Amino acid sequence: MKRFCAIFSIVLMGLQLLLILASWIVSAVFPSSPIHALIGSGGLRWFIGTFANNLASPLLVYVILCSITYSSIVKSGLISCVASAMAKKQSFSMQQKFAFRIMLIEFVLFVAGVIFISAMPHAILLSVTGALFPSSFSSGLVPMICFELFVLSMIYGIVGGEVNTLEKFWNCIISGANFLPAVCFLYILIIQLFYSTCYVLGI
Repeated sequence: MKRFCAIFSIVLMGLQLLLILASWIVSAVFPSSPIHALIGSGGLRWFIGTFANNLASPLLVYVILCSITYSSIVKSGLISCVASAMAKKQSFSMQQKFAFRIMLIEFVLFVAGVIFISAMPHAILLSVTGALFPSSFSSGLVPMICFELFVLSMIYGIVGGEVNTLEKFWNCIISGANFLPAVCFLYILIIQLFYSTCYVLGI
């Protein structure tokens, strides 16, 4: 995984450099073309001035939330338990079965709550026109899913006995920080390449 991320980041940086050089060459050879050069006063002013705004998108929040959710699912033991059961390497213990029952009850309550606030007439998460997309529901769909998966994994970890101390609970939350910098770095490269391409093409 680390090797893939390293190679992918190098490819992205290479594409960014190629875009910079290509935009400069095309704009120099064809001054009347709609291509904007990234090398020059206008390009540098755009790149530096819009860098933070380009990155500050809901997608960055989704990346952080998904990393925390993934971390909680793994560290709570939920993934390994389900994988072992599906591979028929071991059967569920009584404590694990009880944890899954509690998870099922919580999941049903969550789904019922979401339906109540999004699918009923005049629901609070609907748009002013009564639509789901776009609406507050669609804007908060990813955070709601991440929150529910986090709660389910914590229920399994606590009830199932995997998360029995505050330190383990905290570790479930922060262990995703091990790979979050790599994910965020790739996010920065991808977003900047996308917006740089849009700037060069005048989109």
